Amino acid sequence: MLFDEKLRFTELQHRFDEKIVNIITGISILYVFLLIVELYITPSAKTASWLIIIDTAICFIFLIEFFYFLFKAKNKAKYAGHNFIDLLSSMPLLLLIAVTPYAHLFNIFKLLRGFKSIIKIYEYVVKKSMSVFAKLVFFFLIAVIFFAIVIVTVERDYNQKIVQFHDGLWLALSTISTVGYGDVIPITPVGKLIASVLMIVGIGLTSAIGAMLMSWALKPGQKRMYEEEVKIEQQEAFIEKQEKTIEHNEKEISNATQDIAGKESLILKKLDRMEKEIQDIKKPRKKTKKNVQKRKKR
Repeated sequence: MLFDEKLRFTELQHRFDEKIVNIITGISILYVFLLIVELYITPSAKTASWLIIIDTAICFIFLIEFFYFLFKAKNKAKYAGHNFIDLLSSMPLLLLIAVTPYAHLFNIFKLLRGFKSIIKIYEYVVKKSMSVFAKLVFFFLIAVIFFAIVIVTVERDYNQKIVQFHDGLWLALSTISTVGYGDVIPITPVGKLIASVLMIVGIGLTSAIGAMLMSWALKPGQKRMYEEEVKIEQQEAFIEKQEKTIEHNEKEISNATQDIAGKESLILKKLDRMEKEIQDIKKPRKKTKKNVQKRKKR
């Protein structure tokens, strides 16, 4: 009874954790959407205040999620160390920096929250039953979106060609796909660093995706070849089995023939011995008969 209650409690707790993960994933999607919207508009004072309220609310939700799973973790120090960025990106008090001369720090923590949101979305998606190819394509898409947000945030105050989200999206997409048209380029040191990272990531991703597409294109022919190889192997195994059976039967026949030959020789020997015994029995009778005849003549 006690075991059943513990099991039921564990199942309820697992369901509750899944609901929390679903809520956090939904909020993460909302936050990424808000980041993209902010790159398209110049908010008024009222809109900016609402954005700050929403941002603060999301921060508090992220903080609650962090401390909830920290409380549940068996090794709390290890969990806190691995998820330090989550804690750092969820600090709502850092929003006060937005009204100070160091407003760029506010953008850094905002991008950290965006990074956390992207990671949460990716973790949620990859837990589903997806192929490796689908996971790579999804990683490609979210990497392009995140780096586009970062590039626009970094470049928009210094680069007239990168002002809105689609400008950063075009640069990120052309860079990560290793095409690089050169019509839009970063000019800040941070922007150039991000573009360099995108190039390196793009080389690995495009190579992996291209290799998988090639393997998929070759799969029908490979499948036929594999099926033919399997059939040949099955036929060879059947022939080998038949050969072993024939060899075994030949041995049995040979052994049986030897047994029959041996038994035949024994029978012949017995017959010879019996004939000799019969002859030995007949000899005294002949002598006895001759003696009787001699006596009669006398």
